[in-house]
Amino acid sequence: MRKALIFMLLAFASLSGHAQVNPKAGYIITNENDTVYGTIDYRTNMRNAEVCNFKAEGSASYKEYRPGDISGYRLSENGIYYVTRTFPIGGEEKTVFAEFMIQGGISLYHYQEYSTDYYFLVDADGQIAPICETHNLYLATEDRRQAQQEKMLRASQMLMQSQKAQRQLWEMSEVKPKELTRLTREYNMEYCTEAGECVTFQYDSKVTTSMNVRLRVEAGLGLLRMVMTPHETVEDMDLTGTAPVVGVGADILFPRFSKSLVVQAMLYYSPNKADGQSTAYGLAQSRKMEFHDLSLQLGGLYRFMPERRFTPIVRGGLSLNYLFGYKTENMNGYYGNSAKFIGTNTVSAGFYVGAGAEVGVGTHRVALTANYIYRNFVHFDFNAPLFVFNLGFVL
Repeated sequence: MRKALIFMLLAFASLSGHAQVNPKAGYIITNENDTVYGTIDYRTNMRNAEVCNFKAEGSASYKEYRPGDISGYRLSENGIYYVTRTFPIGGEEKTVFAEFMIQGGISLYHYQEYSTDYYFLVDADGQIAPICETHNLYLATEDRRQAQQEKMLRASQMLMQSQKAQRQLWEMSEVKPKELTRLTREYNMEYCTEAGECVTFQYDSKVTTSMNVRLRVEAGLGLLRMVMTPHETVEDMDLTGTAPVVGVGADILFPRFSKSLVVQAMLYYSPNKADGQSTAYGLAQSRKMEFHDLSLQLGGLYRFMPERRFTPIVRGGLSLNYLFGYKTENMNGYYGNSAKFIGTNTVSAGFYVGAGAEVGVGTHRVALTANYIYRNFVHFDFNAPLFVFNLGFVL
């Protein structure tokens, strides 16, 4: 089991290593203010702030640019815009590619570093008012309130001409880019008209998003086999049966990292029924077992041709199974008697692997997969692998 899991993880890592490019049409702006069009390898917010991988039109390879090497870069069709700027970050001056959000008498920039979002208001004189939003779930209410006051103080002073803007700033329980952009733009249009037109750099959130979550529902039929270790006078115990399966969960995509790799979390329910002949005291006897299985599968899915309507897929990961509601017939001799199972619930840690295909239907996808699920129930000393054929829909 351990070797299979290691092999599966290495396979996914290898596959994802070949699919990390997220090409988007765009351009760079040189330090001489020239515009060069081509393709940008668009990744996560943190990586975009540190490096720009750019392939000029007619070039065969990407070239790496660091902050200061170029004035900035931008995705085409009024896409997200990064510029070279130096800001106080983490107690030191740091030059980065900052996301340019508002250009006006007071401009607005954004930079992300791990769990902290930095927003910078910059006035016409070059004065900087930073707003630091740390996403810390463990801060006490009083600590949150104090941190809120500290991060808003300088920004509030920069917006001193408008009590309304100051009040809205202080009322923000959490700094959100959409609200801060609106507030800054309204302030510019009312109090900074001498600086010229206020420009908001907008972009398509669906194209630039770093994470998408899509609902997945599935239904299918499983072929069950229960292989039990012989006990006492029972020479063998091999039962087979069927298990209808229904499931619901989420596909989590990171389009800037890879369009092929999907992280999955699925919850399945299946009633299992199995029967068969086994030998006890030299005589064949019919035996039966029923139980319910509630399983949580955590793993990944890889699409080989994500841009096409039809794509082969492979999937795999960990399977945590909770078995309950046992019913048995003629199980005497196995752990003494059938009462061993009655009222007992068990948990199994196993794995799953699968393969199949997905077909795009409008904005949705239809998936057909064949899966092998290994379930090992140490408490009862038996394993119950399951072969499942699923039909799924990604909404």
